[in-house]
Amino acid sequence: MTLYDSAHSLYHELLLQSYDELKKAISGHTFGRNDCLRLATIVCSNCYHFREHLKEGYGYDFSIDYLRERCEDYILARDITNLTKHYKLTNYTPLISNPNDIYEYLHITLYEDAKGQYRHHQIKVSVKLTTGVKKDVLSIITNVLNMWTEILVSQGILNKSIYFNYINKIFFSRDEANKNLPLLKIKQGVRSAPIIAFSQYDYESNTLKSVDIKDFKMRIYEKPNNTIIDYSLDIKDKTFTDFVELTDQEQGELIMLADDIDIENFIEKIAKKYNIYEKIRINAICTDKVKQIKLIKTFFRIDEFDDKIDIDFVISFPDIDMILEKKYTLNLEEKTQFEYSKLIGLEGQFLSKLAEKYDIYNQIFSDNLEIFITDDGIELGFSIHFDKNDKWFKLVEANGQNKI
Repeated sequence: MTLYDSAHSLYHELLLQSYDELKKAISGHTFGRNDCLRLATIVCSNCYHFREHLKEGYGYDFSIDYLRERCEDYILARDITNLTKHYKLTNYTPLISNPNDIYEYLHITLYEDAKGQYRHHQIKVSVKLTTGVKKDVLSIITNVLNMWTEILVSQGILNKSIYFNYINKIFFSRDEANKNLPLLKIKQGVRSAPIIAFSQYDYESNTLKSVDIKDFKMRIYEKPNNTIIDYSLDIKDKTFTDFVELTDQEQGELIMLADDIDIENFIEKIAKKYNIYEKIRINAICTDKVKQIKLIKTFFRIDEFDDKIDIDFVISFPDIDMILEKKYTLNLEEKTQFEYSKLIGLEGQFLSKLAEKYDIYNQIFSDNLEIFITDDGIELGFSIHFDKNDKWFKLVEANGQNKI
């Protein structure tokens, strides 16, 4: 089976697949390296050359004039394809003067509601025609794709028609607005010339109006790999800690803060958002109570299959005749190392190091600890649940005496 073994598969795997990839890229927040522009020209080429595949590969012959009558945007897809391939066209007069009139840009729209100002950003790919008219390339592609869908249905290649909507939406509520900050990609040593357009939404006319950007300030920061905020609480003469790894959006907010007070307020906002101090208190209870459990031993169960090796890491308890376990599937490298360790009789040592590397036994505890909260506030009630016998072993009795 190949991509070109039928017109049906070519439609789905070439046209639709590339169209979906373009829409996904445009709906993202990364720009600056013309990723969306590159994808858009590829999809235009697929839509334009689909005619030739139908003719040469499957015997369906549609003239360019016929396709122009069905969809005028097919000619724009042709011009985008040929200009981006040859730069200059001499065989005919295109509707686009040169490939530099096909461009990607970031469109930022400003809105305002009862909570104040907010913004929404979209990545767009546009083309400027020789008439001066600007058109969204995604709109062009969508129209051509709908044309091909209708033609294939009429020829019996597709069973039913699928209509693809292009909606040039201009109003986004605060909840709908893009939550991620725009991420500008720059490669060292390569020119960077991103295009950014600003608009202001007019609520009375339901239109976008131009914005005077003379007072605008733009700051560009290097995106860190990750940002972690550490939190700690002193409880009963002991210090307990936890951390939050910031999302891209949160990192962007933090980077733009210059005042120490603003940074402190941001750190506290993140703590409240993720309920971090309550988590630390809960961890303090768990740590204290779990230490009271007398551990008999840990051991492994090994299940070997043709294509994988599963390891059951097991904890057993003395007084309650119960066990807790967690299954782990070795990856290819670990599988090879495990098989070698068996040959030299050190498989137990290998698995112990693996359990330590991934903190598996602590994971077993955390996976089985459950929290009960009453109307009185943060509560006790931690239990270990044993699935096999449907029994409970309580580490803390819910009697109101163990609050932190």
